Amino acid sequence: MRKLIFLLFLLVHTVAFSLTLAERVSLLGLCELAIYEAKEGNEELIPYAANCLLHRGRVKEALKLLGNSIDARIAKIKRYLLAQLSVQLSVAEPSAWQIPFDDFKNVPVGKLKELLSELKPEVADRVKSYLVRFYFYNQNYRRFFELLDAFPKLNRETEVRRLLALAYYRTGQWDFAMAVLSPMEDSFGLYWKWKIKSKLGLGVEKEERDLSRLPANDFYRVMFSLKKGLAVKRKISPLKQELVCEEALWLQEFGLDGISLEALKECMEKRYWYGTIPLLPNPFYGVRLLWVDKRLGKDERFRYSYLRPYGSLVRLCSWAYGVDEDLVYAVMRQESLFDRFALSSSDAMGLMQIIPKTALWISQRLGDDPEIPKYFFPFFSIKYGTWYLSHLSEKFPAFLAVAAYNSGPTAVSKWLSENQWVEDASDVVAFYPVSQTRNYVRKVTVNFFVYRYLLED
Repeated sequence: MRKLIFLLFLLVHTVAFSLTLAERVSLLGLCELAIYEAKEGNEELIPYAANCLLHRGRVKEALKLLGNSIDARIAKIKRYLLAQLSVQLSVAEPSAWQIPFDDFKNVPVGKLKELLSELKPEVADRVKSYLVRFYFYNQNYRRFFELLDAFPKLNRETEVRRLLALAYYRTGQWDFAMAVLSPMEDSFGLYWKWKIKSKLGLGVEKEERDLSRLPANDFYRVMFSLKKGLAVKRKISPLKQELVCEEALWLQEFGLDGISLEALKECMEKRYWYGTIPLLPNPFYGVRLLWVDKRLGKDERFRYSYLRPYGSLVRLCSWAYGVDEDLVYAVMRQESLFDRFALSSSDAMGLMQIIPKTALWISQRLGDDPEIPKYFFPFFSIKYGTWYLSHLSEKFPAFLAVAAYNSGPTAVSKWLSENQWVEDASDVVAFYPVSQTRNYVRKVTVNFFVYRYLLED
């Protein structure tokens, strides 16, 4: 079995490096190599080299390279490269106004009222809003209730009313929770009324009927469907493969993914421009435009934003490491929206957004050479991300493995040790203390449901 897995990964490794030379050079950011090779006559590297020169202000050299090319593709995409000369980057100034929230955390309510009365109303409101969420997500429900009693106007906020219902739920005051939830007819209210009534053995016919009518990609509708094991009656139609944006495709084959966005914008004049998206090496830029085209219906936006790129890599890595293929795509879509060049503010890299420290640890566990720069390559990103999901799934159930992928296994283990009652993803989305992870679990859960149940193969 190990030998078979090794042979499969050898095959995938070969597929990964069947990327064009320009794409590989681009992924590694090797401008000097590209410029040297292009000047020596390597036509495949001319677009990327010219782009490097343009960004360095060496315009004459870039124009000479482009002018010497005899490749018809380069002639058709030259104007997109030259357009880079007029690109202006602007960086927003960070806000200098900071509120010292920590100064208010452990202040008695009476003293807190006094301190807040000395602040501008809009600043005082921000402090109250911060504190009510701080106490809730740190499970200090006594202080949470005290704050709402001291500042009753907070109860007017929809989000605070939701937190109040959840606080009553967690403290076992389910009758109070139901009283707060009673007027809520949105998906949150319907789901939590259904969940509480189900635990109490009460009738849930109305909630189930109303939940079933919600949009198929609403998180609480998804949770309800998963818990009830409901079959999906209607699926989204298959992709239409109609290539109309050759320039965008060529730009990406030359490793110039970002510039391909301009070519795609021009192609939007054509009715079925989006048929190009599944063919792009980096569909990220096309997916971003789907919500700009007002002619598109919900099904088209759904189908062309829930893609399955790098199919052979995902299929083999999923099989080798025992991870659901739909889960890999659900995570990939949320992490990078299929952008092979994705780089976060925390230096998470590639399709599966692996941070350098984790990538090094995984490469050591897998016996890979940690010195080779590899993490923007689709093969390594998918391989490492899938292995990491497999590793986390050995410690946690699937919905907590997803949380750990985002928040880290240590943080999730600590939270779980203090919250043994956690049942499913809705509990994570409601109570986990890190907002980024709450939103992450929500979106990955919806992604998984769409891939598994709403898309036709």
